[in-house]
Amino acid sequence: MIIGQERMKLVDIRVPPLPTVISLEAKEEPLIDTRGLSEEVIKEIEKTSPATKSPGCTYSTKVTTSFARLFKGAEALYKRAKYHYHKKEYDRAWAVFVGLLERYPQSPYVPSALYWMGEIRWHQGREKEALSLYKRVINEFPSSEFIDYALYSAGWISLRLGDSVGGHTFLQRLRQRYPASRVVFMGVFWDGYALMKMGRCKESIPLFDQIINSSSPCPLMGEALYLRGVCLFILQKYEEALSAVDNFIRRYPSHLLLEGGVYMKGWSLVYLKRYQEALQSFDTYLRRFKGGEWEDPVIWGKVRSWLGLKEVDRALVEYQGLIHRRSHSPWGDNALGEIALYYFRHGEYEKAAEAYQDLLQKYPDSEIKDVVYIRLGESFYRRQRYRKAIQMWERFLEEYPAHTQQKEVCYWLGEAYLLLGEYRKGRSYLLMTQGDPRLFPQALLALGWYNFDKGRWEEALRTFRGLLKMTPTGPVAQRAMLLMGEALFNQKKYAEAIQVFKKLSVQEGVPSLLGGRAVFYQGLAHYKKGEFPSATNRFLYLLSRFPHHSLSYDALFWLGWSYFRQKEFSKAIKVFSRLAKEKPRHPLAPKALMKIGDSYYNLQEPLKAVVSYLKVVKNYPNSPQVPEAEWGVILSFYRGGKYDNFKEWSEAFLRRHPGHPLGANVLLLVGDFYRRHADWNRAADTYKKIVGEYPTLSLADEARLRWAELLLQMGRPTQAVKVLKGVSSREDSPYYPQALFQLGEIYFQQGQYSEAITYYKRLM
Repeated sequence: MIIGQERMKLVDIRVPPLPTVISLEAKEEPLIDTRGLSEEVIKEIEKTSPATKSPGCTYSTKVTTSFARLFKGAEALYKRAKYHYHKKEYDRAWAVFVGLLERYPQSPYVPSALYWMGEIRWHQGREKEALSLYKRVINEFPSSEFIDYALYSAGWISLRLGDSVGGHTFLQRLRQRYPASRVVFMGVFWDGYALMKMGRCKESIPLFDQIINSSSPCPLMGEALYLRGVCLFILQKYEEALSAVDNFIRRYPSHLLLEGGVYMKGWSLVYLKRYQEALQSFDTYLRRFKGGEWEDPVIWGKVRSWLGLKEVDRALVEYQGLIHRRSHSPWGDNALGEIALYYFRHGEYEKAAEAYQDLLQKYPDSEIKDVVYIRLGESFYRRQRYRKAIQMWERFLEEYPAHTQQKEVCYWLGEAYLLLGEYRKGRSYLLMTQGDPRLFPQALLALGWYNFDKGRWEEALRTFRGLLKMTPTGPVAQRAMLLMGEALFNQKKYAEAIQVFKKLSVQEGVPSLLGGRAVFYQGLAHYKKGEFPSATNRFLYLLSRFPHHSLSYDALFWLGWSYFRQKEFSKAIKVFSRLAKEKPRHPLAPKALMKIGDSYYNLQEPLKAVVSYLKVVKNYPNSPQVPEAEWGVILSFYRGGKYDNFKEWSEAFLRRHPGHPLGANVLLLVGDFYRRHADWNRAADTYKKIVGEYPTLSLADEARLRWAELLLQMGRPTQAVKVLKGVSSREDSPYYPQALFQLGEIYFQQGQYSEAITYYKRLM
């Protein structure tokens, strides 16, 4: 995965279905025998009648007489229609109400008649016509005595017709304007239901609470308590949902919604990760509601619960039981998807891939097919089967071209192609994330990292600079800045790298992992520039600010080197000793012991140096530092005058490490030892051995010079000339000038001036 990219961000499995549908079969209506035309309405009508103008007159005018006749004629029809309605003779009642409307269109009974006509159509199953009549009452006669029932009925039928928004509009009006109505509690309940269906669960809960906490009995109190639990579940307040459902089950053990309550209790426990209790609840459901509506999602819940308990075999048994009972269960794919996801989350990507492939084969029309494609691709990706991953993700893009995860998948396709080294295809997919504020910067980071990893520093730097111009701050920008600094460091542009690392280290919210790394490389850049005090400062800062950083011991190592280069050998010993003691398994620990030995050597304490070098040999016998440590022991014994030990270790080194480049150093020192002790023949033989065994090393030429000097001391100038010409023939040798000078001197002393001049000229 490029630069430590996170997993895909997506919803793995659809949520369990919730039993939220409440029966809309029985609707409240006014009591026929207790509500006629009210006295207030009659009085209102009388107010509109012309007043008598004859003082003392005790009889009505023609106008009032005709109105009274109208009133009584309409009233008779109204009562007759209600009689037929009461007898459920709906067609007759309808005909009488129509007659009333036609003969007395201005009658005060018209709004009531319209309401009852709506009721008739409702009983006849002609709901849309009923709704239209209720709306007439609401819109044309807002002062009608049945306005509250009309609002209630219009809202209720709207809900039956699937119009939750319309239902809420009517029911909210009922609640707010007619709080004393007989149907207000029913209106409160159904408005809560409408809001829940609209996804406004937070607003539903107070309405259900109003029913639950009411001192007056309400026939839907159990339903209110149940739906309160549903809303809390939808809001992911699982603890409160569980409490509400438990309360419902306890108070209403025979309720028609009990099945849904037991089911929802199980799923609430699943989401609370109380898996053992969830299994008990699901088992209760299966015992009490055998063949129930929610049986398959209950099995799915059991699968998830067993997986939560890490009992994957039990989960597989539940799934097998589900598909054995119903091979085409609509929830079988979810159960199998849970098992696949379990394997995926536990890093068992091969098993996850097998399960996802099985799911695609068994459920080709699964609702979670899109997620399966993505997860199957990622399972292959984690197993480094990038071609397979690409195949799945490209199929996803083909089948779901407008999916919300499209850019996410394009990003991962780009990563996969980059890992296969197919830069153009990878770049093409990564650039498809353009416009996504999260993914596009990550895509640029991935492209920059690819070039960084390939050592294409300039290309990487161009990409990082473009990214930082677009996104100067934030986690992605910080990672880009770090890589940009490291790219400059790798180009040996240490001054520029220092500035980038400095800028990163002062940014807000930089994670310690990145911040510590920036400080470390800033210190290392100072070290590379020879700015050892500045390097020391940075390494000390890292150790105090990020004491547990993954690079803290690397910083300790280079801090020791910084002290060493400043000839502060005692401080270097202290720092290197801390590393070797605290982290003996660290790759730099043997090197730290080496530098302790070197520091003691430079402090002219060769025997202490020997102790440190021997720790490398003893504690890290397979380390590549061992030959160098043994060489340190040899050198320290020589310097300390422990010649017997010196000779013993020298012979052992040459025996244990034949052909090792440091063998030349050992022999050179042995030759010097013999020469110092006037054992010229053995010294000459030793120098000669270096030339013979290490002819390509520059140290062989140094051995030739010393061998020649020894031959001159032994009075053998001719042999010395022959040895020196072996050096003078190679102009690339660092000892070439010395060889020319020595040859000139020998010829000069022998009086062969022309030969001497030739070598002096070559030297000049």
